[in-house]
Amino acid sequence: PVEAIEGLENYWSTANIENHAYLPYNHADEQGNAVPTPSKAPAPMGAPVYMDGMQTANMEMMMTSGQYDQTFGEQSQELSGVSIDKRINQGNRATFHFQDAQANTIQFVGKIIIDLIPKIYDTKRIVRILGEDGSEDQIMVDPQAKEAIVQNEQEAEAKIQTIFNPNVGKFDVVAECGPSYDTKRAEAFDAMTGLLKAQPALSQVIGDLYMGSADFPGADKLQERMRNWIPQSILGTGPSEQEQQMMQQLQASQQAIQELTQQLAEKQSYISIEKQRADIDALNHLALRYENERQDSIQAFKAETDRLKAILANMKPEQMNAIAQKTYQEIEVQQPPAVEYDQTQFDPSQLIQEYLPKIQEPNQQQPLQMEQQPQEMQQQPNQTQGI
Repeated sequence: PVEAIEGLENYWSTANIENHAYLPYNHADEQGNAVPTPSKAPAPMGAPVYMDGMQTANMEMMMTSGQYDQTFGEQSQELSGVSIDKRINQGNRATFHFQDAQANTIQFVGKIIIDLIPKIYDTKRIVRILGEDGSEDQIMVDPQAKEAIVQNEQEAEAKIQTIFNPNVGKFDVVAECGPSYDTKRAEAFDAMTGLLKAQPALSQVIGDLYMGSADFPGADKLQERMRNWIPQSILGTGPSEQEQQMMQQLQASQQAIQELTQQLAEKQSYISIEKQRADIDALNHLALRYENERQDSIQAFKAETDRLKAILANMKPEQMNAIAQKTYQEIEVQQPPAVEYDQTQFDPSQLIQEYLPKIQEPNQQQPLQMEQQPQEMQQQPNQTQGI
């Protein structure tokens, strides 16, 4: 009432902007009648019928769309993960036409953009693009390029440069509506976490993928370190199991070839040594034969000298001249002994092959010559006596 704040308007007019310790009021009027205490009027209350109508409309909307409170994470009777997923899939089926229409819209907008790109990007330039995971990259748009897409490897920067020409070829758009990349990564991280709890040994197989789906600081460094921990054959950068078996077989074959080569070299060395030994034995045999022939010649010359001494003691000068002329004639027609072989091109094996049969034949005929020699020695004194 106005009577309660009459004369105290300064307090009550600033009550909403100043923090007064108290608010005075008049508890009685001029006649002494009691005045009610000033109080804030309560907010208006909605009609219960209106609230019931809103709850009914909300339930009808959930029934129409197929999306209940449990679909958005509210607690319900479904406790297992399978039952919760079925409830979520039920809601997705009921609203699939909205997502499909959104995908068609995005696809049509993409086609419009593809049609406008050659008209706007008419000069050579570098454009920044975003990947599905949010990573940034750069491509070069070159309307004068001969091919639609060309990738050049830059060794200095260890990256691949992509050149794109929108004027070459025809392009299409594919649109997919669903969870974002971060949501998919979180779901993959949860799935692989459960998998690694059941099979810890899989950390040597999917450890890098597991850290790649994690979303906390340092996950990329952990991914790089776990990638170095995983065998190259699993990553696909090293030889496969079949290639490793082939490499082992190749190494075994090379080792066997080396052993056979070594054995062949030892055999050839043994054969060469045996051949040299045979050549040396033949040369020794030839030298022994020459020595025997030399001794035989010396003995024959000595016997001839002794015979000539016996003959010359009783020989006349005329007979000596005749014998000297005959000897001179025989010496002239005799071939020199040094012409038998050329010492500048001496080959022991060829010499052995040439003279070995000749060495064997005189050895076989030598006993006959030794038997005939005494008879000649017996005849020579007779001839001397006749002379």
